[in-house]
Amino acid sequence: MIMGTGVGSMPGTNFTESMKIALDQDLAFVPELPGRGPGADMIGRAATLLVDMPVETAAGAWRLSTKPGADARRTADLAERDLDELTEIAQDFVGPLKVQIAGPWTLAAQLELPGGRNVLADAGAVHDVAASLCEGIANYLNELVRRVPGAIPVVQLDEPLLPAVVRGALPVMRGLATYPAVGVERATGLLRTVISALSDVSGKDSDEIRRFVAVHICASRAPVKILADAGADAISLDFSLLDSREFEALGEAVEGGTALWHGVVGSTDSKAGGVFHIDAVQPRSNPKPSDPTRTVSYIESFYSRLGFSSIPAARVPIAITPTCGLVGASSEYAATALSMCHDIARRLTEKQEG
Repeated sequence: MIMGTGVGSMPGTNFTESMKIALDQDLAFVPELPGRGPGADMIGRAATLLVDMPVETAAGAWRLSTKPGADARRTADLAERDLDELTEIAQDFVGPLKVQIAGPWTLAAQLELPGGRNVLADAGAVHDVAASLCEGIANYLNELVRRVPGAIPVVQLDEPLLPAVVRGALPVMRGLATYPAVGVERATGLLRTVISALSDVSGKDSDEIRRFVAVHICASRAPVKILADAGADAISLDFSLLDSREFEALGEAVEGGTALWHGVVGSTDSKAGGVFHIDAVQPRSNPKPSDPTRTVSYIESFYSRLGFSSIPAARVPIAITPTCGLVGASSEYAATALSMCHDIARRLTEKQEG
């Protein structure tokens, strides 16, 4: 199964309009609207899901606190209003519904301890935040399914900072030094714990699709092996940033049944034509605007380079997505980009079935 979907963020501030567009995708998703300000950002939304770990904003950063700050209360209010609107819009919805939430490593890399140090600097705090995040996500998904009984919950963990965390390239405050590298084993172990916990969240499956967890990274040098070994059902990447050095790990992941989500549609209006083609011989060459037919050919050649004669089946749907979120696009282009994702997915499906 190949589906078109969005990465998560959408332009503007109108949740109802964005939700109607997002529900119309092959893989529907709950849109994020960072344009609404503090609390609508990726870290704020994840931080305010934490259970028994209040947060506030200080000097523009989210920080653990003794009680929820004003921005945290605003974020909770936004989330409640969004759920109310979703309940009304999606009352008859049946099928997979994706939600996007910052993963444990990216959250730890951006959330501060009460004294101002980063959570990442304290291994115990990282563990506690991850456990609290799991509980908070589970609570949110249970409420989502209660309000939209036909929804099959799909979780996308956004981990854009995981490559830097693993390499020890994340700068300490003021950028005078970097946090020590976390290490592959520790990074994998924490992600595996979170993914396993989220896979057990209540909700129903269908004959065609089950609940699952994807991990999205729109950064270069994505640690594909870590994601696959941690049990991610799907790995979502910006394909314009792929390096041939990652192909071996990608091939092993696909062979093991992991679905790849191909970020091949430009995420802003400036990417004329919207669709990207990456040179099949030099994958790190600059992506060039292309049409859907050419992009379909690229995806087929990509799997050929991995050693597959056709696109192999995965345990969850393969997807076509924009390269990253659409918050920087115009509303018109965002709708067009999602339409392109659907078109490419349809063409690939027809070729597979033909």
